[in-house]
Amino acid sequence: MYSNGEAIVIDPAHNISPYLKMAEEKDLSIIKIIDTHLHADHISGARELTQKTGAEYFVSPKDPYDFEFEPLKENETFSIGNKVLLKAMNTPGHTPGSTSFLMRDLGVLTGDILFIDGIGRPDLADKSEEFAKDLYNSLNVRLATLPDKMFYAPAHHGKFTLENFNSPLVSDIQTFKENPILQKDEKAFIDYAVQTSQQTKQPSSHQTIRLVNSGKLILSPIQVGELEIGPNRCAIS
Repeated sequence: MYSNGEAIVIDPAHNISPYLKMAEEKDLSIIKIIDTHLHADHISGARELTQKTGAEYFVSPKDPYDFEFEPLKENETFSIGNKVLLKAMNTPGHTPGSTSFLMRDLGVLTGDILFIDGIGRPDLADKSEEFAKDLYNSLNVRLATLPDKMFYAPAHHGKFTLENFNSPLVSDIQTFKENPILQKDEKAFIDYAVQTSQQTKQPSSHQTIRLVNSGKLILSPIQVGELEIGPNRCAIS
C-alpha cells in the first residue's frame, strides 16, 4: 500500500525481493511494516525487510515476540503520504494478538482471522477453546457489525485449490454475515471451531515456524526454505 512516495507493507512473505523491487521502480520509501499476527504457516520477511529499509516494524505485544518492535495499539492509525489510511482493530482468536486494519470506510484487512472461504483456526497454540471464544467475539461482535458494503481482504487463500489461483482475495461483509458458521450461537460456534480444528491437518512444522517468527529460533537459509514448503492450512471452514 503506498501514497505520495511512501509505502506500508503488511504481512510480507519470506522473499522480500518483490517489495524492494516495487519500491525502487515506483520510487517509494517503505516506512512502516506490519505483521497482523504471529504467523504459523510461513516465515515472515518483516524483520529482514525492516533491516533493509530502516522502516518501523509493528506487531501486537499480545503475541509472544522476543525482539524489539513497535507495539500495535487498538485504534492506532497509520498514515502514508500525509493520508490516514489504516486503523488497527484487535481481532483475537487465531492468535491473541491478531489484528485487523480498517481502510477508512471502504474495507478491512483481516490477516488470518477471516478468509474468503473460511475462518482462522484457533488451535495452533494449544488453547483451542479459549481462542475459539475470542474468535467468536472477533467475528460476530467486531467484524460482523461493519457495514455490509465494506470489502474484506485476508492475507491469503484459506482452502487453496488451483481453481482459485487467479481469483481475487476480496469479498464483502454482507457475504461474510451470510456464512452458516456465523449463524451459530456462542457455544455451538466454539464446539464447531474446536472440533473442526481437530479434524483439519495443521500447517507443517507450525511450532518451529512460530519460534522462528517470534525471534526465539534462528535457522539457516536452507532450513527456512524447507519450512516454507507446503500449504498454509491456517483456515477451517
